[in-house]
Amino acid sequence: MKKTMIVAVMGMVLCGVAYGAALTAERDTYQRIGDFTSLTVASNSIIYAGSLVCVNSSGKAVPAADSAGFAVVGRAEETADNRGVLYVATKTIKVARGTFRWANGDVIAVADIGKIVYVTDDQTVNKTGGGQNIIAGTVVDVDAGGVWVDTAKVGPVGAATPSSLAVSGAATVGTTLGVTGAIVGSSTVAATGYKIGAVLGYSGAITNLSTLSTNIMKFAGGVMTNSVNVP
Repeated sequence: MKKTMIVAVMGMVLCGVAYGAALTAERDTYQRIGDFTSLTVASNSIIYAGSLVCVNSSGKAVPAADSAGFAVVGRAEETADNRGVLYVATKTIKVARGTFRWANGDVIAVADIGKIVYVTDDQTVNKTGGGQNIIAGTVVDVDAGGVWVDTAKVGPVGAATPSSLAVSGAATVGTTLGVTGAIVGSSTVAATGYKIGAVLGYSGAITNLSTLSTNIMKFAGGVMTNSVNVP
């Protein structure tokens, strides 16, 4: 009885902690126990039991795919059909978080354990990415049956197009760097191809192996080496 009273008093004190500011007192932080979550199913979607599940940009459950705005959640524990006459706005699906074995979409091997793999479809993963580079999780094992992927620890989703990129060291871009704002750097930017639509302000050296296309280019005593052309 005494213990219950203490908890109740602590609860009253902790509820007084202001939101949106760093703590100055203990906090009664709630915890979810378990490896499952319940998600609302997107309209016109069917999710099969045992499939890899994503949420779309609206936070609704969908079959995993290499689609913009998707983020992996886990494995479907049931089948949910939300198409046509079966559509229900509040239909939910139970999704498990954890480590599951998926089909090996390319040449993922034991040497890739610990590395990130990407979504191919709702049962397949790959290590080379795709158009959106939707992260499926981290490889924990590879066997003849497929790739064991930890979906409980999923990192960033896809690629980002920044409005401003600040580089304090060397930046190497293997394909295309899309920046809508300014690039500011103090060292070397090496790229096989990039397009800058605004202002490039740079004090170091730029080595360009392909085509550098800019509207405005500014240099502060730096050096630009171009092996092809600057249109």
